Amino acid sequence: MALAPRLWDIARVESERELPGKSQVGAKDALVRLRRWADEPTRQQIDGYLIDWYCAAAYEDRARAGFATGASVMRMVGPAAGRKLIAVVNGVIAAPGQDRVRNRVGDQLLLGLAATGTPDAVKYVLDLARMDRGDPTLASRGLSALYKAYVAPDGFEPADRGALVPNLPALVAIARDDRMSGRPANDAVALIQAVGPPRYLAPLAGMLGAPHPDSRFKFVVVQSALRCGGPAAVVDVVRALPAGAYAQDEIDGAISGEIARMTPRDQAQAAARALLGVPSTLAMWVGIEALGAMKASDDAPRVAALASHREPLVGYWGPRGEGKPDPTLGQRAREISTQLGGK
Repeated sequence: MALAPRLWDIARVESERELPGKSQVGAKDALVRLRRWADEPTRQQIDGYLIDWYCAAAYEDRARAGFATGASVMRMVGPAAGRKLIAVVNGVIAAPGQDRVRNRVGDQLLLGLAATGTPDAVKYVLDLARMDRGDPTLASRGLSALYKAYVAPDGFEPADRGALVPNLPALVAIARDDRMSGRPANDAVALIQAVGPPRYLAPLAGMLGAPHPDSRFKFVVVQSALRCGGPAAVVDVVRALPAGAYAQDEIDGAISGEIARMTPRDQAQAAARALLGVPSTLAMWVGIEALGAMKASDDAPRVAALASHREPLVGYWGPRGEGKPDPTLGQRAREISTQLGGK
C-alpha cells in the first residue's frame, strides 16, 4: 500500500525531542486509521512508523497530540512498542544533570508503557514504583497506570492480563508493603484480582494476616477474594482472616454482606452454613450474619444452635460503641435466629 510511506513522509519528526506540527499530527492520525484496513505487511510497516513517532524523548507531549492517544496506540502496537518505551524511560532516568533534582517519569509515559501489555513492561513499571527517585508520587502513579491499562482502560481494550501472572509476587510485595498504603496497595490488589481464578486466591488469602498500617486494607483484600472466588472460596477466605477486633458494619459491608450477595444463592447459602461449623468465633459470626442477611429462614435452627457460645465479638460496636459491652456470639445468634423466625 503506497499511501502509508507517503503519510509517513509527512508525519515524520526529525528530532526525537521535537514536538510535531499540525500536519505531522494529522498524518500520524491518518496512519492510525489506515492501519485498520491494511494487510499484514503494511500493518507491520505502519506499526514501525508509529513506534518511531511516539517512542521518543518527547513522548509525554506527543502522546496527547491528535485524536489517537499515545496509550491507545501503544496498546494497538503492543510488545515492540514496549521494548522501545523502556529504552525511552531509561533515557529519562539516566539523563545527565540530575545531581539535585531527578527527572520526573511522566504519567503518559507510565500509562503508555503499561498499555503495551507485556510482562517486561509490567515488571519495569513495578520496579519504578519501588524505586527511590525522590518522587513520593511515583508508586501511586505507576500502579495507577497499570490499573488503567489492565482493569479500567479508557479508549482502548484492556491489556492481556496474562502479562500480570509472572509479576504476581511483585504485586503481592507492593500490596503488603506498609510504605505503600492507600491507593497503590488497593490498585495492586485490584491487579491481583484481575489475574482471575485460580491464581489470584492464594496471593490474596496470604495477605489477609499481614500487618498493614491501613486498617481498611484487609477488608479490600477479603472483598476482592470473595468476589473473585465466589461461594467455593468462602470458607478458605474467611478462615484466613486474622483474629482481632471487627466492627459489625465492617463485617456486613465487606464480608457477610458480600457472601449474601453471591450467586448462585443456594451455593452461597451452603457456604455460609458451612462457616457455622468452623471452630472460629469470627467464622461462625460471619456465617450467622450472612444467613441473616440472606433471610435464610430454613437455617434458623442451625443459627440458634450457637446460642450457648459465650465468646465476645470484640470490637462489635466499632467507634460508635461509646463504652457499650460487646455482645457474645451466642447473643448475636439468638437475635438472628429470632429474625429468621426461629424460637
